[in-house]
Amino acid sequence: MNFNDMSSFNKTIRHPWCRLVFPYLLIFLILEGIFGILLWRYLKEKEEFLLSRHIESLKNAYQVIVNNYKLASQIIYDEVINQPEIISLLQEAREPNAAEQQIVRQQLLEKLSPAYKRLQQHNLRQLHFHLPDGRSFLRFHRPEKFGDPLFDVRTSVRLANQQQRFVYGFEEGRIYNGFRYVFPLFATDNSADKKPIHLGSVETSVSYAAFKNEMASLFPGCFCFILRRDVVNAKVFQDEKSNYVPSNISDRFVTEAPSLQLKPRNLDCNIVTSLNQQLRSIVADKLKQGISFAKVVPATGDTPYVASFLSVKNFEGQSVAYIISYEIDRTIQGYYQTFYASLLGVTGTNLLLISFIAFAHRSYRLLRQNNDSLQQEIEARIIAERNEREKAAELSETLKQLKLAQAKLVQSEKMSSLNRLVAGIAHEINNPISFIRGNVQPAEEYLESLLTLIDYYQDRCCLDDRTLSEMFPDIDLDFIRQDFPRVLTSMKQGSERVRDVVQTLRNFSRLDESDLKSANLHEGLESTVMMIDHRLKSTNQRPAIEVVREYNELPFVECYPSLLNQAVLSILTNAVDALDSVNWFQVGENSGNNLCQMPTIRLVTAIAPGDTVMISIANNGPAIPDNLFDRIFDPFFTTKPVGKGTGLGLSTVYAIVVEHHHGKLTCQSPMNGETIFTLQIPIRQANYRVNHSAA
Repeated sequence: MNFNDMSSFNKTIRHPWCRLVFPYLLIFLILEGIFGILLWRYLKEKEEFLLSRHIESLKNAYQVIVNNYKLASQIIYDEVINQPEIISLLQEAREPNAAEQQIVRQQLLEKLSPAYKRLQQHNLRQLHFHLPDGRSFLRFHRPEKFGDPLFDVRTSVRLANQQQRFVYGFEEGRIYNGFRYVFPLFATDNSADKKPIHLGSVETSVSYAAFKNEMASLFPGCFCFILRRDVVNAKVFQDEKSNYVPSNISDRFVTEAPSLQLKPRNLDCNIVTSLNQQLRSIVADKLKQGISFAKVVPATGDTPYVASFLSVKNFEGQSVAYIISYEIDRTIQGYYQTFYASLLGVTGTNLLLISFIAFAHRSYRLLRQNNDSLQQEIEARIIAERNEREKAAELSETLKQLKLAQAKLVQSEKMSSLNRLVAGIAHEINNPISFIRGNVQPAEEYLESLLTLIDYYQDRCCLDDRTLSEMFPDIDLDFIRQDFPRVLTSMKQGSERVRDVVQTLRNFSRLDESDLKSANLHEGLESTVMMIDHRLKSTNQRPAIEVVREYNELPFVECYPSLLNQAVLSILTNAVDALDSVNWFQVGENSGNNLCQMPTIRLVTAIAPGDTVMISIANNGPAIPDNLFDRIFDPFFTTKPVGKGTGLGLSTVYAIVVEHHHGKLTCQSPMNGETIFTLQIPIRQANYRVNHSAA
C-alpha cells in the first residue's frame, strides 16, 4: 500500500458514517466468532462420540467372533484331539528316536487329515502339535516343516507348555498370522501318585480372512487387516514371506496376499484402496501410537465413510496389527448440515441483535442529550455538598487534633510536674537522710568509747553491777549494752532503704536526662516497678502480684530515659488495673488450685533482630475483647469508668515508642493466654536515621 492509498484509508475510517458503523461491525464479528466456536466445538464433540460408537461396535463384533471360535476350538479339542488313540500316539512321540517320531507323525497325519479338511472348510487354518520343550512336532498345513524351536517366536506356545494352561489370542507365526487357541495335552499316569503326564500342546488358528468374513456378517461395511512389517520380518520363515504384500495405507504395515484372502460375502469393497490412499497421511501418527481410533474419510462423491481402526495386541500386550472397518455413515454429513444451518441462524439472530443494539444506542444518546443539563445541575449540587462535607470533616479533624494536642500537652505538663515534684521530694529527703546516715558511724564509735569508759570507772571504783543498780535503779546497763548497737544498726539500714527509694525516684524522674543519651534499661525498669510497689501488695480481692523478671544481657541503649520510664509506667499501671478487675480468690476456689491462679506480671528483655532491643510486659489478667482490640491505641479511648481514665495512656505510649524512639509497639491478647505488650526500639537512634535515609 503506497502513501496515497494510506491517506485515502485514513480519511475513510475518519468519516462519521464509518465511525458510527465500526463498533457495531466489531460486536457482530465478536458474536459470530464466539457462537461459531461454540457450535464447532459442539459439532466436534458429537463427531467424537459417533466415532467412539463405531470403535465400540467393531470391538464388540471382534470379541463375539473370538469367543465363537474359542468355543469351536474347545469342541475340536474335546471331540477330536483329546481322545485315547491320539493321546497314546503322542505318548510315543516323547521317545527321542527320530525314526519312531516320524512314524508317530505319519500316523497322526493319517488319523486327523479328514478332520483337518473339515476344519479348513470352516476357515480353521492350522492344526499344529508341539512337544513339551517347544519344538514343532507336526504342522498339518506344512507337514514337511517340523523340529524348529518355537518358544522364542511363539509366546502362546511357551505359555501353554510352561504354565500348562489354555491360552488364546492373536499372534504371528512362522507361516501365517492368526488368532491362536493353544491347549496343553496330558496323559494319565498309572503310577501311585496319578500325576498327569504333560505331552506338549496342540493349537488351532483362524486366519484374518475368516475373521473378516464373519465380521462382514455381523458388522456392515468392508474390512481390512494390516500387520506390522517388523513383526513379520522377525518371525515368518523366509520362504513364507511371499504370503504378505505391502499395505497401501502405511509403509510400516503389510497385509495378506490376495491369494490368501476370502471373497467378501455381501459387499463390493474395491473402494477400500481409494479410501486407504485418502487416509494414508491422516492416520500415520495414530498408527505409530498403536491405539484404537476412528476417522472420517473425506467424502468420495456423495458417500461419506467412517474408517474404524481396532488395535490388535499379541500375548505380550504389544499392538502388532489393526482391524480396519469402512462403513458408510451419513450421520456426520447430517451433523455438518445442522452446523451450517445453525451458523446461518446465529448469523441472522446476531444481525437482529445488532440492529436492536443500534436502535437502543441511538435512543440512549437522545436520552443522554436531553438529560445533560439536569445531570450537570445534579453534579454541581453534589460537588457543593461534597465540598461542605469536606470542610466539615476538616474542621472536625482539626478540632480532634487540637483536643489531642491539648490533652497531650496537659498530660506532658502533668508528667513534667510530677517528675519535678518527685525530684524535689527526693532531694529534700536525701539531705536529712544523708545527715542521719553520716552520723550513725560516729555514734557507734562514741557508744563504744562511752561503754569502755564506764567499764574503766567501774573497775577503778570497785563497783559491781548490783551496786550500780542500787545507785541508778532506772538504768539497765546490760540492756543498753545489747540494744543500743541494734538501734544504730536499724537506723543505718533504714537510712540506706530511704536512700535507695530516693535514688529510685531520681532514676524515674530523670530530670537530668531529658535529652537523648545512652541508658541502662534494666535500671529504668526497676525504678518504674518501684514506683508501683505499693499497688503490688495483696488486697481483699487478690494476693500480692508477683513480678517475674526474665532479663537478658543488654547494651546501653540510646533513648529518652524519662519518656521511656513514663511509657513503661503506663503499661504496668494498666496491667495492675487488669489484674485488680478479677477476684482471684474466687477464681482459685472455682479452679480448685489457688497456686495456679496467682496474679503475675512478667518482664522480659532481649536483643532483637535489626540492632534493636525488646521489652516485653505480660500479665495473666483477663484478655482484651476482640471488639476493643483494634482501638486500644486510639486517643481518648478508655474502658475505665469516668474519672478513672483519660484514654491517653496507651496512645502516649505509642507516641513515645514509635514517634520519639522510632520503634515498634505491638500487643497480643489471646483468650486463654497472657496479654503481652512488646516495645522494640533501636539500640542507636543514629543507626535508624541512616537506614531510614537510605531507604
